[in-house]
Amino acid sequence: MEVGSQSASPRLQNTSDILHAKLAHRMLLTQKFLIRDLYDVACAEIHDKKGLRLALSRLARREIKHIRAGTRSLSDDWMENDPQKLIGPAYDWGMGEICQRVENVLESDDGWRRNKESEKAR
Repeated sequence: MEVGSQSASPRLQNTSDILHAKLAHRMLLTQKFLIRDLYDVACAEIHDKKGLRLALSRLARREIKHIRAGTRSLSDDWMENDPQKLIGPAYDWGMGEICQRVENVLESDDGWRRNKESEKAR
C-alpha cells in the first residue's frame, strides 16, 4: 500500500442484512437463539418493518417455519442461561413477550407470503 493512500472503508450493514444474518445463520443453521437476536427482531417490527420484511423475504417459508419451531421449543429458563444479557434495553419485555413478538412477526410473514402467492395465481 502506498503511503498516503486510503484503504477501502468497511461496508456498513443495513438492518435487513443484520437481521437476515441473525435469522439465517444463527437461528436457522446453528439453532442458537440469543436473547439479543430475538429482541432485535421484535424491535425491528416497531422501528424498521421494511428492513425486517426484506430480511424475511430472503428466507424460504420452510426456513421460517423451522425458526418458529425453534422459538417455541425454548425452555422457561432459556433467557437466564444466555451468556450475553440485554444491557439497557429500550423495552422492558420479558422472555415470554419477546418470543411472542417474534412468533407474531414470523406468523404475519407467512400470512403475507400466502396472500402474495394467491395474488400471483389469479
